[in-house]
Amino acid sequence: MRAPAFTASGHELFWATNHLGSFQLTARLSPLLAVAPSPRLINVASKGLITMPRIAIRFDHLDDPGWYSPTKAYYHA
Repeated sequence: MRAPAFTASGHELFWATNHLGSFQLTARLSPLLAVAPSPRLINVASKGLITMPRIAIRFDHLDDPGWYSPTKAYYHA
């Protein structure tokens, strides 16, 4: 089992990349999208929860390394 990786803000890396990053990118692009003639923003995701349906998102423990494994973290995110 590999140790979890965290961002400088203290968020688990898979969660930060797959969820928080999309929101942050959208927020930063919003001014440009607002003035674009035909703005488009496309998000792509995996079928993680379909592939691993027993892994529920632990909203109260998003950055808790206690349950971490790379596979769980990826499918959780």
